[in-house]
Amino acid sequence: MTIPLLHFIHQWSDLQNEQWDSILMLATKFADQDIPVDLKSPIEKAKKLDASFDQGAISIIACEGVASGRLIYQNIGDLGHDYDDVRLFSESAFALVERAIKAGVARPCLVVVGVPQQSKYAKALECAILGALEALWSPLEAREINRHYSFQAFGVYTPHLDESARKKLGHWVSSVEAGRFIARDVAGTEPERMSPIETAKLCEKIFKNSAVK
Repeated sequence: MTIPLLHFIHQWSDLQNEQWDSILMLATKFADQDIPVDLKSPIEKAKKLDASFDQGAISIIACEGVASGRLIYQNIGDLGHDYDDVRLFSESAFALVERAIKAGVARPCLVVVGVPQQSKYAKALECAILGALEALWSPLEAREINRHYSFQAFGVYTPHLDESARKKLGHWVSSVEAGRFIARDVAGTEPERMSPIETAKLCEKIFKNSAVK
């Protein structure tokens, strides 16, 4: 599997260096107070140039002094429709990563801001991380001939979590994504490659020396 190691970042100052080459910001209409000061001015300037800026469009914005000066931004709005739910965070993060790959990003940091306080959005950060990781999955056939893309490093900005909570989040997300990754390999690979026999071989290989029998 090619799931990148997650790096949880507690301080904004840690993003003001060359270790990270972009910030992937997933925002909502309620994000104004959560947006770091360094980004507010570039974001406001971008709003004036693009009427669709806060309507779901993905924009790449130059931001001096932050993560190599590149911000990839999407605002998913006020989440006011009766059908809106936490899946929007997964879908947005997926789209941000797809755009980042096209831009040649190798070491992004995901920043999620403006999450509503409603209980249905309690797992918004987890959903966003899983959506981002899903975008990095490539079919098994492509990986076997080394035609796949993965980040060198993947950061997640978590200023509100202590070290214990970050470890717990990292373990949970990595474990869930490992299962989802395998499921996509089984269900998303060509039938000729993932025949019943090949599926059995894959499962035996993955679960060897584990509690799964």
